[in-house]
Amino acid sequence: MNEIDSSTFVSMIKWSLLFVALLAGCQRSDGNSTADASATKGSFLENPDCFYRNYDHVFALNGPEAVPADAAELTDESEVLGICVDGVARAYWIPAMYHHHLANDMLGDTPVVVTYCGHYSCGSAYLATVNEEPQVFGIAGAWQGMLLLYDEATRSEWLQGSGHSIRGDFSGQQLERLPVVHTTWKRWKEAYPETSVVLGNPNDPRYPADTQAKRGDAEKSPALARTVHMKDGQLPPTEMVFGIAMGCDAEQGGPVAKAYSLAKLAAGPAVTTDQIGSLPVVLFYDAESNSAVGFQRTIGDETLEFEPRGESHFASSDGSVFDWLGRCIAGKYAGQQLPQLPGYQSEWLGWLVTCPETELVK
Repeated sequence: MNEIDSSTFVSMIKWSLLFVALLAGCQRSDGNSTADASATKGSFLENPDCFYRNYDHVFALNGPEAVPADAAELTDESEVLGICVDGVARAYWIPAMYHHHLANDMLGDTPVVVTYCGHYSCGSAYLATVNEEPQVFGIAGAWQGMLLLYDEATRSEWLQGSGHSIRGDFSGQQLERLPVVHTTWKRWKEAYPETSVVLGNPNDPRYPADTQAKRGDAEKSPALARTVHMKDGQLPPTEMVFGIAMGCDAEQGGPVAKAYSLAKLAAGPAVTTDQIGSLPVVLFYDAESNSAVGFQRTIGDETLEFEPRGESHFASSDGSVFDWLGRCIAGKYAGQQLPQLPGYQSEWLGWLVTCPETELVK
C-alpha cells in the first residue's frame, strides 16, 4: 500500500466497472445465500420501507484536521480505518467515524470520502469524484440499515457499501473504491510510521468510547433496524466477515462475490489461498488486530502460493517474504506490492444487503 502504481490503479478501475455489472442484477445460479428468493436487491431499492431518510441529522467531517502519529493520544488497541493514496497514509479513529459517519478529505491532491456505518461495523473509502469533478458528500439516512449518502452538487443518493448511486442526476454512477484496512492504531502506525490520524473532536461526549465502538456490536438503532428486510440464516447477523466483490466474471458468468468469516480465518492458517471467479487471490489474516486484507496473488505473469512466516509475515513458494499489507520486504520481489483487492470488513448482514448473491466461506 505504498503509492498506488499504474497496475494497481488499472486493477481498481477494472473492479469499479465490474461492480457496476454486479449492481445491475446479474444472477448466480449456484450461490449459497439463503436470502428470500423473491427479495432481490432491485426490489429492496424500490421498497420505501427499506429507507430511512433524515438528511444531515449528523454532520460529516469536512476537511478534518489530521494530527501526526506522535501527537495522537490513542491506545494501541484503538481501532482505525487506514488508507494510503499517492504515498500519503492516514488513519481515521473509529469513534469519530462512528459518530460523524463520513469524512470529506484530501490526501495529497486527491479528494477522498471515507465512510463508516456503525450499524454494520463497515468502513469504505472512495475517490470523491464523479465525471472527474470533485464532490462533497453528506448523510442522507440509511437503506436496509446501511448508511445512505448524498452529494451536495445534485443531492443524488449513494449506497455506502458499494459506492453506487441509486437516485438523482448521478443515478447509475459508481464511485471508485479505495483499499481500506480496518485495524488497530498500533498495527497501522507500525506499518506507516509517518501516518497522520483524524480524531475529530476527541472530547465530544457524543463519541462512543473505544470499547463501545467495537466491530460486531449487537446494539442496533430501532429506526435503522426497521429498514432491514433481508433474511438469512447462514451466520449470525452481527458476525464479522471480510468480503470481496468482483462484479460479473466473463469466464464463468454471473456475479462473483465471496465473504469469509473472520472467526474461520482466526481459527485456521493465517493465509487463505483461493480463487474468486477466474482471479487467484490470497487473504492475509492479522491475529493481533483481528483483521484481514485481500490481494491478487500475482506479480507480473506469475501466480504465487503462500504460507505463514512468523506472526505477521508470509512467504511465497520462491522464498520471498511479504508483510500483512502485501508488501514484499525480502527476496525476489523485494520492493514490490501485491495488488490489494477492494474488500472490506462488515457484519454479515451488512455485507449481504450490499452483495445478496454471494458465496460464504464459514
